[in-house]
Amino acid sequence: MKKVFAILAIMVVLIAGCTSTNSAEEMIGIRGDITSIYIDNEGSTINVEEKKEEDTKYSKAIVNINKDTVIQNKTNDKLYNINDLELGMTVEVIFNEGVMESDLVQGTAKVIKVINE
Repeated sequence: MKKVFAILAIMVVLIAGCTSTNSAEEMIGIRGDITSIYIDNEGSTINVEEKKEEDTKYSKAIVNINKDTVIQNKTNDKLYNINDLELGMTVEVIFNEGVMESDLVQGTAKVIKVINE
């Protein structure tokens, strides 16, 4: 009986450890249209707005973009740089950890996926 409980406990720990990290990392923070773009050598930002959906967390966000942010096309993985982004483009943003939540969420993008140009 003790062996059964020990095996069950090990299985629960393994399953919990395998499922929690990837889904939290890849959750879409926001999907919406770019409403403003600010490009600077020290740090660039875009504002993204849209209604919150079931698979997103926010409806408006200031998205910080740094040298580690990957900007790519959602369907074919074509890579972009900050200068390729335009007002009105629809994007999905996956944030790095540590989003500042206030009236307008602010965070650094890990990945920005361009949905349409």
